Amino acid sequence: MNELEQRILSLEEENRFLREEKRRSVDALEMAACLGRFDARPEAGIDRGFVLRETAKKVRNLIKCKVLSFFLVDSTDNGFQRSYCTPEDFGPDLDAEVDQLIQDHRFAWILRRGRPVVVPSTDRSSKLLLHALATPSRIRGMFIGVLDKEVADIPDVQLSLLSIVLLSSASALESIETYEHMSKLNKELEKYARETERQYQEIFENAPIGIFQSTPQGRYLSVNPEYVRILGFQDPEEMIDSVTDIATQLYVRPEEREIYKEQLNTSGQSYNFEAELRRKDGNTIWVSMNTRAKRTQDGRMIYEGFLSDITQRKHAEHALMYEQKLNQAISDSAPGMLFLYDPEGRLVRWNKNLEYLSGYSAEELAGMQVMDWYIGDEQSRKAVQDAIAMAIGEGLGEAETYPQIKGGGKIPVYLRISRFAIEDKQYFVGVGIDISRLKKTEEQLKEVSDRLAVILENIPAGVVVHDMDGQFIFVNENACRISGYSRRELMTMAVTDLDQSASLSQEAVRFWHELNYDESRSVETRLIRKDGTQYPAEIRLNPIKMNGERVLLAIVFDITERKMTEQVIKDARFAAEAANKSKSEFLANMSHEIRTPINGIMGMMQLLETTSLDNDQKQYVQLTLSSAKRLNRLLSDILDLSRVEAGKMAVLESEINFTELRDSVAGLFSINARNKGIELICNVDQALPPTLIGDETRIRQILFNLVGNALKFTKMGKVCLEVGLLESTSNGLRVRFTVQDTGIGIPEDRLTDIFEPFRQVEGNYTRYYQGAGLGLAIVQRLVHLMDGSIEVQSDLGKGTRVEVALWLKTGQQASQSGMTMSSGKMTKPRRLRILMAEDEPSNSFATKKLLENAGHVVTLAEDGREVLGLLTAQEFDCILMDIQMPVMNGIEAAREIRRLEDEKGKLGGENPNIPASQHSRIPIIALTAYAMLGDREKFLQAGMNDYLAKPVRMKDLELAINRLCG
Repeated sequence: MNELEQRILSLEEENRFLREEKRRSVDALEMAACLGRFDARPEAGIDRGFVLRETAKKVRNLIKCKVLSFFLVDSTDNGFQRSYCTPEDFGPDLDAEVDQLIQDHRFAWILRRGRPVVVPSTDRSSKLLLHALATPSRIRGMFIGVLDKEVADIPDVQLSLLSIVLLSSASALESIETYEHMSKLNKELEKYARETERQYQEIFENAPIGIFQSTPQGRYLSVNPEYVRILGFQDPEEMIDSVTDIATQLYVRPEEREIYKEQLNTSGQSYNFEAELRRKDGNTIWVSMNTRAKRTQDGRMIYEGFLSDITQRKHAEHALMYEQKLNQAISDSAPGMLFLYDPEGRLVRWNKNLEYLSGYSAEELAGMQVMDWYIGDEQSRKAVQDAIAMAIGEGLGEAETYPQIKGGGKIPVYLRISRFAIEDKQYFVGVGIDISRLKKTEEQLKEVSDRLAVILENIPAGVVVHDMDGQFIFVNENACRISGYSRRELMTMAVTDLDQSASLSQEAVRFWHELNYDESRSVETRLIRKDGTQYPAEIRLNPIKMNGERVLLAIVFDITERKMTEQVIKDARFAAEAANKSKSEFLANMSHEIRTPINGIMGMMQLLETTSLDNDQKQYVQLTLSSAKRLNRLLSDILDLSRVEAGKMAVLESEINFTELRDSVAGLFSINARNKGIELICNVDQALPPTLIGDETRIRQILFNLVGNALKFTKMGKVCLEVGLLESTSNGLRVRFTVQDTGIGIPEDRLTDIFEPFRQVEGNYTRYYQGAGLGLAIVQRLVHLMDGSIEVQSDLGKGTRVEVALWLKTGQQASQSGMTMSSGKMTKPRRLRILMAEDEPSNSFATKKLLENAGHVVTLAEDGREVLGLLTAQEFDCILMDIQMPVMNGIEAAREIRRLEDEKGKLGGENPNIPASQHSRIPIIALTAYAMLGDREKFLQAGMNDYLAKPVRMKDLELAINRLCG
């Protein structure tokens, strides 16, 4: 409680005391008025003269006296003064008589007796009746009566009654005196009370703290202006009227009001009670209240007290608490032990890490001596003492120590001690970092360093480090072995001493100028050994820093053996390429030489089919065609396999009509299936778009191989082809092609062999099924070429299921990717003038006859030169050009034709050597037995428009002609 509050409480206590004294004086006055039954008229009142007169009357009624006198004690000098005297004369002076009584000490004796005494006067002329005018509490004076001479004696009864009267008189006089005194005092008290009330009200109105009275029920009885200001109201009247429930209207947490009331009801007072209140404007403040509970005169309980706004203090406390917590959090988060100790070495404060690392609890650390951690370790104790001495002298000391932790163990700690003063008292701050891991790391680094040294010395390469000037600053043993110099000799040399061509040093200098520490380079050069011999070396340059300086780490490899090996590999590669070229040339020649007679056979058979044949003859022709097709298929498979394995087979995308694809498969194999008594089922999922974009030729080739294989290995039952949609994305559709049969199946251990070229499940001389074993190998490679997948499931004796999944595009996706699609539409054939260049009669005869049977006019030329001559003499719609011909081959002839056409275009007019009908570029179709990889591209580059490999089916030839000339 502050001084102002104490002063206010003191004024209140003094005011209450004065009011109580006033009440008592009034009571005393009333009591004095009643003593001795001194009755008076209401308007006359009671005073000292009245009491003495009434006393004299009562005495005369009891005893006959001539003179009655009262000597009362003066309050100033304790002397006697005559306060009343009867008018009768008396010879001796009463004042003199009184003085004599005092000198003779009879007055004191009379007072002690406490009863009436009769004594003669000084001159013995009269008798004096003396009686102490006294009360039990204090002496007031003396009564003197001069007895009448006739009075001989006074009875005891009268004397007793006299004592009673005088006692009552004395009491009345005392009461009057007391009343007068109390009246005076009461006036002074009233004046003082008014001043006190004025001071209290002034303090109440102007006090810098809030003062209030309230009821336990939550209403205010009174509030001062400061209280009103603190809580944001306009005046006390507004606050008293508007606040009807203090807890709910003002308390942020109403339950705190209940705690506050509980304290007051229990102990009658509540000191420094803090609560968060809500002002009238809605803002919250923190207040502190000192309150006492008291009862009013009517018995009601009220609370009165003081209120102070402590919002700023709470904010400061909160900020301080936050700062303390933050400092403690920082301290606890420090990566080591942090502690404060006094000059006696006792711990004062510390962080959590000290407890964690030492193993001691906070209670155990309290008051612990720092040196207690180093009992029995004189070396650490001395190190700590030296660090403390250094901190005292220089402000900072350091030491590496090994304090004991709880349980007897030790940990290595790097200790830093600093000194600071608080109020002239020295303190020390210690920061200890557990360097156990550092020590372990140092040991590991030393071990690694030792290992690296061993590795560097034994690495199968020369390791050197040189500076920017090329001077060696480190070499390993292998560098000495490779160069033939000793370590001492190399340490005095530079890079240029080993590389007279300076290629290494120039590369190093260039590397320095372009230095990037994330980059390394390799350079090959020839170095010189100590004996003068040269050797090829590969040097890998790596920029590093050593002792803060930039240097180059060079790893030198003697690549003599590697160079020799590379030369051997180079020679072998050259030989392999030559062999591969010979193989390709052999395959090309064999393909040409085989396809030419096959083309003649198939042409003649196709021509023979157009004649009238009996059934046997038709069978002979069909068997011959079948054999020729089989041989041609084998040759095509070998060439396709060669193309795929060489990675030069391209995917040519075009529009795929799944209905036509299904019908082509069914049409090709339906007769074979029907002849074997096998049901052939071909279905296309209706969820698929009618057309998609992909390599229709390769997909057709895959399906022909798979369905053909299924029919070949199925004796009874069925073969099913299912085409369905697997998934659809923004990039395309994944389509599944499934071929399932009820054939002989494949043993599980042979499933991986069926995709190998020339590998068949039947591997002996007793073979039930013909074939070269290339079909599935080509299928797998074609599927992978189109980024698809293929899976085979088989149950021996029950059948096989092959699934192929390929990604295909829609027409919109194909147009977005800029792909051009070939159209499968053909115009109706018309009668054409065809120039055919062919030197092989077996080929030219059959082809010419078949074309003529189709309604075309065919002119034959046996070499390229003859073709050029015929073009100058006649008009033709297209040329069928063989490649391998005497005099001038087909490529040369095509180039010459295109040259003449270009020449005519440059002249801007007609060339007299070329008919007018040939001014535009004439279509040329290569019709050749060359079917190797790259042949098609080569012929198209020479100026030809299309390409057909022999043997040629008449249907394919008509399609090509119609496509170019239709």
